[in-house]
Amino acid sequence: MQQRASFADLLIDINRIARPALAIVDAIVAMHGDGPSSGEPIAVGLVMASADLSALDLVACRIIGLNPQQVPTIAAAQRRGWGAGSMAQIALSGPPLDELVVPGFRQVSNLTSVVQLLPLPQRWLEWLSRHYAPRPRIAFARCIRCYACRKGCPVTPSAIDPERAPRQRINDHTCIRCYCCHEFCPVKAIYLRPSLIQRLFHLPAVGDWIARKVMPLLARLQRRR
Repeated sequence: MQQRASFADLLIDINRIARPALAIVDAIVAMHGDGPSSGEPIAVGLVMASADLSALDLVACRIIGLNPQQVPTIAAAQRRGWGAGSMAQIALSGPPLDELVVPGFRQVSNLTSVVQLLPLPQRWLEWLSRHYAPRPRIAFARCIRCYACRKGCPVTPSAIDPERAPRQRINDHTCIRCYCCHEFCPVKAIYLRPSLIQRLFHLPAVGDWIARKVMPLLARLQRRR
């Protein structure tokens, strides 16, 4: 998770140096759900452009109903005081934003980044993120034994193998929760089972509250320094 934040900071630094004149989002047809291979196309009918990349991302989040604090690059831009930090700072040209919101847009089911919003030491967050993340499982009746999951697993030996005994098909100790198996399966026989922590504690609600109330305040305080 810390690597994700560092990579987001790197992307912000690249944009600060390169200073792109314009960013364009082709959202005529988008994808919702668990992509890329398990997502579904959805008609949005929009082409958006802005010289402020952060503003463009914020507007896109508003249209699909995604909490912007769950997007690492937006959180990094707000930490660094780069670009628009909120919708109130954005001047829109075109139809009213409320008319562009896409109803029923399905979010990615595995948004473990909300765990990173909890006010805990980094070591605790790393442990919680790993144990909170969903576990891949095989819907064996749907499996066609193509072994794309086994071949695509970056772990050696593979953390997933349909040929093993039922309780050994997925090694939860070596699985790194990259979900490559979920993406590579051509028949969608790999599903993500919520972890025990995820079932017992509704952490997205806590993370969402922190993202909406606490993180914008911290970003404003940091910009004033």
